[in-house]
Amino acid sequence: MVTRNKILWMLGWVMGFWMSHAQIYPSQSLFSYNTMYVNPANTGILGKGSVFVWNRLQWMGFDGAPNTTMISFEYPLQKTAFGANLYYDYAGFVNQWHASGYFSYLLNLNKFTFLSMGLNLGAEQIRLDPSKLNVKDPGEAYFDETTSAMDIVAGVGFTVFTDTWYVGLSSPNVIPYRGLSSTDKAKASVPQIYMAGGVNWELSYTVIFRPSLFLYYGQDVPFGFDMTANFLFHDKFSAGLGYRLNSAYILLLGYKFSDVFSVGYSFDWDASELHKYNNGSHELFLRFEFDTKTERVRFQSPRFF
Repeated sequence: MVTRNKILWMLGWVMGFWMSHAQIYPSQSLFSYNTMYVNPANTGILGKGSVFVWNRLQWMGFDGAPNTTMISFEYPLQKTAFGANLYYDYAGFVNQWHASGYFSYLLNLNKFTFLSMGLNLGAEQIRLDPSKLNVKDPGEAYFDETTSAMDIVAGVGFTVFTDTWYVGLSSPNVIPYRGLSSTDKAKASVPQIYMAGGVNWELSYTVIFRPSLFLYYGQDVPFGFDMTANFLFHDKFSAGLGYRLNSAYILLLGYKFSDVFSVGYSFDWDASELHKYNNGSHELFLRFEFDTKTERVRFQSPRFF
């Protein structure tokens, strides 16, 4: 018989064993509105089905700057939830397709505290187009033709939450990957590890303050964090500020038009030397929510994580 302790032990072992390989994922200032993207355990965590459409235009005015488009789907049941995520990331001579499926399972730790455990599995293709490079030595074999690589992606995550706070740990890809390596050998590296947490603090009947912290680390990127301070007014309008370590100052806005439809926007002011060469970064999302036939755990207090 598989007990709760055995499940926790097995998933914990998987997380620890694979802490030797990594993948870099596009940054997202509006991560708190689509937390499944960075942690599969958050699939269906809001208790409603949803379709999430998101776009990020990074470093406006910078030639070849990243442009990322994503669409996500979540469908929660009573104890389980399913999801899917597809995105395309374009950055000049490099572009990337990514598609993943998500699964989460919910455990009651006590009457008010829950543990969600999640897995994701998918594939991605990274492609380099040498025709968009200014190559000094065009005779180099590496630049003679388009280079691409297809990789399998698998991740794991955990989130503990109540009606007022949450904290999660995840690695969205724990499988060695080739990337744009010219060989068939996988590139060994430390995985991209994420840790995120947030609190809903009810200041009044109509105002909720929600600070959050998002930490990340991987071999190909230094340790970093995003910290945000959001305010939710009348369960409709949200506004806040954020900071990304050594990278950007962030303005966050959101509006919930109905129980079904909401939008969000963010603008990043570059805090690095790149601010001399770009006009900031923009993000926009649309989210459509719907009730599912099977009720999942829900809380009466308004949460927007």
